[in-house]
Amino acid sequence: MSSAAFPYDTLGPIEGYRVWRMDDDRLFSFSRDAPWPVQRPMVARCLGDGEDRRAPHPSCRCGIYAARDLGLLCPTIAMGTLRDWGMVFGGAIVVGTARLWGRVYEHERGWRSELAYPTAIFSLPVSAQTAPRIERLLEAYAIVLRPAPPALARLCGPTSADGPLS
Repeated sequence: MSSAAFPYDTLGPIEGYRVWRMDDDRLFSFSRDAPWPVQRPMVARCLGDGEDRRAPHPSCRCGIYAARDLGLLCPTIAMGTLRDWGMVFGGAIVVGTARLWGRVYEHERGWRSELAYPTAIFSLPVSAQTAPRIERLLEAYAIVLRPAPPALARLCGPTSADGPLS
């Protein structure tokens, strides 16, 4: 995070790139066991210093993160880290976009926000058993399936049943 970050209440939503885990036809935060609500925004909480404060808070790393550029997620995908996290927490890994609003901190690589909701999942090769789950996820969250940007498609390539997006 850049020390030059400052908060602002957005006048309109910001769209950024995210990685989620998909389990039981729901989206979960990538690195936490936090389910994203269906048809309602995800609301960030700050419990830093034992106090319940409005998130994101300047003295903490709280908030809902999204990358400014898909390329910032690609090294993680290329290193296989997504598959490792999927094994730790369970569930398939999906990449897409989210709309951010409310209190937002802008940083060099992206944003962390108070409120967020998924807007799209990228179409990447998945196992036959995962494809119907993604369809149910798209319907439940009322989001769209977008073609994968070329950089993401090259990094993820064809996947097998144990691949990063299966």
